[in-house]
Amino acid sequence: MCREQEKFWYKFALPLLQVTARTATCTTTPPPADGFFSTFVDNIRKRNALGDNFFFLENHSLACAPCIEMMEADQCCHNLHFVPPWKSMMRFIQMRNLIPPKQLGTFQTEVYGVLNIEVASYFPKKLVDAMQSRTRHARSFESKKIPTVFVAIDPAGHAVSEMGICASCICPDTGMVLLLGMASVSVAQAEVSHIQALVTVFLRRLRRHPNVHKLSPLVPIVECNNNEVFAMSIVRVFQQFKPVWMPFTHGRFKTHIVDGIGVTTTHDNKQAMVQQIYSHLIDGRIVISASAVTCCRSDLDSRLTAVPLSDNVQLLADQLKRVKDHEDGTISGKTQSGDNDDLAMSLMLLVYWSLTVRATEPNC
Repeated sequence: MCREQEKFWYKFALPLLQVTARTATCTTTPPPADGFFSTFVDNIRKRNALGDNFFFLENHSLACAPCIEMMEADQCCHNLHFVPPWKSMMRFIQMRNLIPPKQLGTFQTEVYGVLNIEVASYFPKKLVDAMQSRTRHARSFESKKIPTVFVAIDPAGHAVSEMGICASCICPDTGMVLLLGMASVSVAQAEVSHIQALVTVFLRRLRRHPNVHKLSPLVPIVECNNNEVFAMSIVRVFQQFKPVWMPFTHGRFKTHIVDGIGVTTTHDNKQAMVQQIYSHLIDGRIVISASAVTCCRSDLDSRLTAVPLSDNVQLLADQLKRVKDHEDGTISGKTQSGDNDDLAMSLMLLVYWSLTVRATEPNC
């Protein structure tokens, strides 16, 4: 389904199901793995597992679930009894032998009926899951060195987007990247003052984190691609929580920065960001603090429900798993069904630029 069909489903078709005994059947041609239909089916599968059977999922596939899970759908022989008598078993084998490896996914979808083929992400699921499940860091630092705290902010790119925030420091005892906080906040119809207020809440809580020393300098890493004036309005909030260090100056960096404000993202340095995150995931160098902080719209409006940190951790993991090459040549975790990648992008900014800053100032 395209975005217009998705909108039709939620605004017209789904509300009709509140009428008793009304039935809806959702069918489609083989969907993209990150499209609306695939996402919708995956959510139904999760709800069914929890005992919620508002929708029943029936997948008539020629490959069984265990073989699909092991990525061997085309080798599966457990459901071949579903093949109707007018189809030739020999032709299945002959067709399979003609398929080049890069077209195997399409073959499995079209012929075997395999839904939800895993997206070819830069960050493998097992590495992201390992980061997510790693024991939370709950110790105080034994070293007397005052840690520098980096705070990366990916501002909203348009009116209905989200703002991603990630904060970290380097554990002086282990060298691990300790995530001190994270947040993904919808800024639809939000004014600059609202965004500044949310950043203020986040930084105030960050300053109270047990692993943040009162003399720890905060380093703002704010992306300036869309609006330098807007980025500056965010950077100014940091001055309320001194000490603050602004390393992004022309005296230190020649490219990819806006003097005294923040950083810019290009295709080249985004590739470098991907490489750094991948390296950190392989080495298991990213750990989440047990006292990690967050913020959300409920901090400004008590009528709203607070978003727990666990939701942000899950969102970060989901977004990382979606980061891939797109047909237009960009690298992104955004999907056809409208999912954003702001939190994953803020982590990528955080790891890459904190490493770059530390390379210019080894003692930070």
